[in-house]
Amino acid sequence: MRRSIIAFLFVVWAAVSGAYDWSNLTPEKRLGGRMVSAGYLRGKVVVLDCRDYGDKANFPAIRELQQLWACYKTKPFVVVGSHRGSGSPKRMAAILDRLGVTYPVYAEAELKGVSDGATAKTFVIDSTGTLRLYGGSDVRTVSGVVGNAIFSTTNPSAAKQWKRLLDYETVNLPGQAVLRMRSLQAQKDCLEEVRRSCPDDLGRWSAFYEKAKGDNEIKRLAKLVESARLVKDRDPDSKGGQKVTKAGIEKLVSKYESLKESSNPAVVQEAKNALADLVFAAATLQK
Repeated sequence: MRRSIIAFLFVVWAAVSGAYDWSNLTPEKRLGGRMVSAGYLRGKVVVLDCRDYGDKANFPAIRELQQLWACYKTKPFVVVGSHRGSGSPKRMAAILDRLGVTYPVYAEAELKGVSDGATAKTFVIDSTGTLRLYGGSDVRTVSGVVGNAIFSTTNPSAAKQWKRLLDYETVNLPGQAVLRMRSLQAQKDCLEEVRRSCPDDLGRWSAFYEKAKGDNEIKRLAKLVESARLVKDRDPDSKGGQKVTKAGIEKLVSKYESLKESSNPAVVQEAKNALADLVFAAATLQK
């Protein structure tokens, strides 16, 4: 019986956690920009841009992608550049620096089932890592697709959007799932639509939520995820934004660092993701 339950849970995890496998997101393959990992991309809308980053003909598109990254980098969003060309790491790093590229760029980063050796093509993957929203060469179209995908992730309105997100997050991102359920319960109209459209799913998510509210580790994780989001979304020109300091962020990191020692792999990865966002934010502050 125990083996049957474990096998069932594995099938559920495999179905929900994403059919796509990343490769070449390793330190030795990194050419420039922020360092990321496959685990860090969980729960984020991802643009995978495959092109020769040393070809001058591609520079305008690369600059547009940098603008897109600069616009949405505080959201659950990442651009990943996949260099499909020649050139030493030193030369490529110099080119990326000259272009002002700060999003992560790796040599031949690959997403199995999506890019598979594609060149001069850009893909948009939804925040569950299971749905390809776009695959083509028009970077301006990419911008529109990304905007809609981020909005659907942060402000789901239809029952099917809630289902897709909560099915994924309750397995892979428990802290985010707690915040998502809290948001759903506060939105009466959405809650009623979800109750009508997928009552069994709502019962399952509600059971997760009730259990999570009694789990101190998950509650701490949710607070960490929420704190990291507030730090990322801060308006540096506002009074509240100006109160965010490097020392304050470091204090937050220290407070939640122990979550990386959890026995729950999902908690460990989500905590690492949120802590990485806080460390990255602290690096951008002067004090």
